[in-house]
Amino acid sequence: MKISVIIPTFNRKEHLKATLLSLKSQTSKDFEVIIADDGSSDGTADMLNELDVPYPIKHVWQKNSGRSAARNMGIEASSGDICLFIDDHIIADKRLVEEHRIYHHRYDVAVVRGRVEFIERAEDAPAVISCIDTSKFKPPLYEQQPFRMFITNNISVKKQALLSVFGFDEDFREYGLQDAEMGYRLKAAGYRFKINPNAVGHIFGVGWTFEERCKRRLQVGRSSVLFYKKHPSFLVKINLSVHWVTLLIQKILSAFESRLAKRSLMFYNFATGVKEGLEKYKDKRYSKMHSRFKDGKRSILFISHISDLSGAPISLSLLARNLDKNKYHPIVALPNRGPITKMLDKSSINFQIYKDSPLSFIFPSLRLRQIIKERQIDLVYINTSAAIWAAKPAKLLKVPVISHIREDLMGANNSIIRAKITSWSDRIILISNWMKSFISSDKAVVIHNSIDPDDFKALHPERIRKEFNVKGQLLVYVGTLEERKGIRYLIQAFPKIKTSFPFLKLLIVGDPLPGQAKYLVSLKKLTKDNNMRFLGRRSDAHDIMAAADIVIVPSLSEAFGRVIIEAMACGKPIIAAKVGGIPEIVEDGKTGILIAPRSLDTIAKETTLLLKNKEKMRSMGESGKKRVNDLFTIDMQVKKIERIIDDILNK
Repeated sequence: MKISVIIPTFNRKEHLKATLLSLKSQTSKDFEVIIADDGSSDGTADMLNELDVPYPIKHVWQKNSGRSAARNMGIEASSGDICLFIDDHIIADKRLVEEHRIYHHRYDVAVVRGRVEFIERAEDAPAVISCIDTSKFKPPLYEQQPFRMFITNNISVKKQALLSVFGFDEDFREYGLQDAEMGYRLKAAGYRFKINPNAVGHIFGVGWTFEERCKRRLQVGRSSVLFYKKHPSFLVKINLSVHWVTLLIQKILSAFESRLAKRSLMFYNFATGVKEGLEKYKDKRYSKMHSRFKDGKRSILFISHISDLSGAPISLSLLARNLDKNKYHPIVALPNRGPITKMLDKSSINFQIYKDSPLSFIFPSLRLRQIIKERQIDLVYINTSAAIWAAKPAKLLKVPVISHIREDLMGANNSIIRAKITSWSDRIILISNWMKSFISSDKAVVIHNSIDPDDFKALHPERIRKEFNVKGQLLVYVGTLEERKGIRYLIQAFPKIKTSFPFLKLLIVGDPLPGQAKYLVSLKKLTKDNNMRFLGRRSDAHDIMAAADIVIVPSLSEAFGRVIIEAMACGKPIIAAKVGGIPEIVEDGKTGILIAPRSLDTIAKETTLLLKNKEKMRSMGESGKKRVNDLFTIDMQVKKIERIIDDILNK
């Protein structure tokens, strides 16, 4: 992990020089230094040009705009995986960079806070620090508390985490709380903090005069109001003392005749700052975040009802990954951590857990409402009908809703859900024309599911055939193990197919639904053939499909059939039941064979005939791959969805 050391500075050339010289002796050599110059006019640039140090320095300059803007400029210029923020009057211990790297690697956290020691002069810094036994070190209670934890004089943050919350809010131009506000957003986004007491920096040359201290307390008061304006919650109000009691004390103290007495009270200066801040930041524009990483982008909150690797979460992840990041900022809300979080991490997609406490588990809509407000969400994108409840908190906050419905809505039992979807959604996306027959609304539009062709370029079918010792033909089923999927008919047909192919094998990829483990037991009782294997959930399902001769989808009901386009992308012929949206994917006789559902005899007959015709299997596989590339790619789907998003947000 490469580290970028970011140092904001303004007209403190000599202090900065001492800081940079202290970095010469770092035990770690893989780091760069970014000087984020907030408009210095004291010769800082000349000093940097003459400085002889063994590490690379980038000097970036802006017209004086405040430390938040300077830090964002530094983040923008950085090339490291981790941004280490220190002040321009810090003498770095020789292990400072290395200790930050160690803790990021050891604990896999987003934020590592180092230790600071105060000294009068730069030369007073000790050559060797007093190390703390971290195996016995007990972090203080406030380790996860951003108000006290997130201070940028010695703290490192993963760059991806910084960008996921849009960096520092550039409305903070005065002294105070701009770093705590960033920490508050990182904590709200679910990122974890860790303290490393052996990542040490020595702060020198503070020496504030009495007048400077009074001035800074005024600024902290005004910044506290701005913080509360951004995050109007009871917790923030109490922590920052932005309430009527503070104003009352300020009013009482103002009545005293002695100016000296009032000036000597630091709280009086803070309270006066709060009073001034309420006037200064009364404009509504200050309730929104402003940052070069945020401005112009729309934040979209995708709601998933589960965190596994089934079709709906995979489709959601694929969509979020491929949205235009210059226009949109996707955040995925999940009920808990699960297999899909690894896929999101790999794609650098920020996710938020909405059932992260006993209270939010019972009342997820309350937590979701908090997330929408904290993350300043512009649009809520519901990924399945099972998450339609999320439309309510969005509508209460006047945030528009798109419902992307991926399930079978047939039947009288779904009439209430269909009514909620129609009533609560601004637009409805359905994944097949068959589904559209159940929702008669001008809000509804059909956009088929898709695949990313890049995900199917590096497949390893030989490894799978070797792993399972496949010497003959191979059939594959991929999907959840539930009655709706018709898997029992395939299992019962398998012995009949095997009479013509003695080395035939069947691999079944997938798990039963939560709480339905007994269904898997009942399936295993249908046959004792060792050539039929239940593999459970596999991360290499694409490789398994690529190893198959035929992929079989015997569903009794299917809104679309995502696994079919994945198998076609692998170049495999399909045998699938003629139900739901499947006929919109499979061209009967050209890319696969459509059969009647619930017919094990038909499965056996058509599979046997196709296995005997290698040329037909090859031709179907090629035609299927071409059909997917022509009709079902993620680029096509994303363009259609982005037009809908823009249409809603630009009204």
